[in-house]
Order: sequence, then C-alpha cells, then structure tokens
Amino acid sequence: MRAQLAVIVLLGLGLSACSPALEQQNQDDARPVRVVNPLANAPRPMLLSGIVKSRTELPLAFEVNGRVGERLVNAGAIVTKGQPLMRLVESDLEQQVRAEQATLTAATAAESNAEAELQRVQELIDANLVSEQQRDQAQLALTQAQQQRAAQQARLQLARKALADAQLLAPADGILIEFTAERGQVVSRGQAVASFAVADQTEIEVLLPPQQSQPIDNLQTAELLLADGSVVPLQLREAAGALDASGRTLRARYALKSAANLPLNSVVKVRFAESTAANGKVPISAVDGRCSDESQSCTTAQVWEVRDGKVYPLPVTVVAVDGEYAFIRGDLTEQTRVVAAGTHVLTAEAAVRVLPQ
Repeated sequence: MRAQLAVIVLLGLGLSACSPALEQQNQDDARPVRVVNPLANAPRPMLLSGIVKSRTELPLAFEVNGRVGERLVNAGAIVTKGQPLMRLVESDLEQQVRAEQATLTAATAAESNAEAELQRVQELIDANLVSEQQRDQAQLALTQAQQQRAAQQARLQLARKALADAQLLAPADGILIEFTAERGQVVSRGQAVASFAVADQTEIEVLLPPQQSQPIDNLQTAELLLADGSVVPLQLREAAGALDASGRTLRARYALKSAANLPLNSVVKVRFAESTAANGKVPISAVDGRCSDESQSCTTAQVWEVRDGKVYPLPVTVVAVDGEYAFIRGDLTEQTRVVAAGTHVLTAEAAVRVLPQ
C-alpha cells in the first residue's frame, strides 16, 4: 500500500514539473500577433473613387475583312462626324470592284444582244417566216439576261461598298480614346479596332459597395471633389439592376450638374451627401477581405478579434479609406483588441500570442 502511494506521489510530482514546460511549448506554437484598439470615429461622409466616362462610348470596327494599312489620326484626337480614322489595304478590294465591273459590262452586252434577238424574231413573225414559239424563246432569253445584269449590278454595288468600308469613319463628333489594332494587323469584320467616345455629356461612373446598393434612394445625389478644391454637384442618372458578379458592387452613373473639364478615364473623388457613421478606425492591414464560414453575417470584410489567447472573425463594413486607415462599422468598442496585420493567414479560434506594443 505504501509502495502504491509512493508511485502516485512521484507521478504527481512529475506531471507538476512538466506542466510549465507544456505551457511554454503551447505558447511557442501560438502565432505571434500585434493588436490595436479601434479608435472612436465620428460620422463622416462616404468617399468613393469614380471614373470619368462619356455617356456614350462605342467600340469601332470595320465592316469588311482586311489588313490595316494606316491610322489617319492619333489616339486622343478630337474628331468630327465622318472623319476618316483608319484605312485598310485597298488593293484587293479595288481588284474585286474591277472584276465585278467587267462582269457587269459583259452582262449588259448579253442583255443588248437578247433585246436585238427578240426584235429580229418579232420582225420574222410579222413576215410570217417563224412561229410564235421562237418569240417566246427569245423573250425568255431576254428575261434571263436582264436578271443576270441586275444581279451583277447588285454585286458591283456590294464590291464598291466594301471598298468604301475600307475606311473607318467617325460615327459622330467626339474623341478617339484608343486604338486596339496596329498597322499590318489582319482584322475581321466586326472586330473592335478602336474605342470612341461621343462628344456628349460627361458622367462619373462609381462602383457602389453592396451595403449601399439598397436602398438606392439614399444615393441620389453626390459631390465631385476637384483638385482645385471646388465641388461639382452630381445627380444619379442610372444604376445597374444587379450587383457585379466579380466585385459584388453596384455600377452607377452620375451626371454633372455643371460643366467641368475632366479627361476621360481619369480617377476622381466622389463624396456622398448622406453621411455614414463609422464606429471604428483601424489600419488598412487589419481589414481582411475574406469572409470566414464561421461568420455568417459577413458580406464584404472582417477583422480578427483576440479573446482569451485565440482569434475570432468579426464582420465589419468598410465605410471609407483614408491614407493608412480604414473607417469601419461593426460590433466593436474601443476596448476590442484587433489583429493589426497578417490577417490573411488567420483561422477561426487559432491560438495567438500577443506581442508587446
């Protein structure tokens, strides 16, 4: 009995001696992280980036196949309606026109011969030298010759149109944004070779975040912030009927209420009249664009909260980004400890070791 008691005591002492070592090993295996406390943030307007667009932008293409011969203007040129922009090599098309013209000449001569033959047969019939059947045959030959000439006339018109289509013309007054085909390149009918912006009203295209897509009534107005500090009012003109499949954003177009000289495709800042409250400010590196399966309410982003030596995903909404910080809204307080960086490698309930500040 005493021997058994001694064994139990020795095992207890051994386990007691191993516990600090086991605890130290667990701490060493935990991922080291630095944490920050979200700074309180007052409500602020939502700022988004927009792209300057023309209301009507068109891809331009040739209506015939061919090889690009030359570009007649430079990208960025302001052009007028009907002005030539690009030309295909025309030698093959010109040969086709000449061939169709020669065939039409032959068809016209055949028609003239058929008319003369019908007239000769009619004279013989009047003299009672041939039968009525020969006149019918001559009339049929004339009809066929006339149809062949008409068909050949149509083919010649198509060949001439193809030759005219070898020149790419500006569909309206506007700006040639860029060329997508170079000299010597073989292009197909309908293949886009240039991008063209019609000289109509300039608009601002904005990709609205999902949390702002409904209701859209709150985003009817906005303001364009120019580099010189001036502000141009904006009015919502149209919005897409569904979220974009890739970015999960809502594409919206805003019309300028007053004129502004803005280069097409330039990036501008858009401020929305409706203020959106953000209850926290964290470094941008603290925001994780993933949505963990454990966070069912996460739709756009999350941060990682540290509790009892483990991390847990906390869904948030990014209201705005300003320099190094992201303004977020979520279920957090100034005492919430949030992982400051390296969030892309974290998993729910993973053990972490908080580094000293």
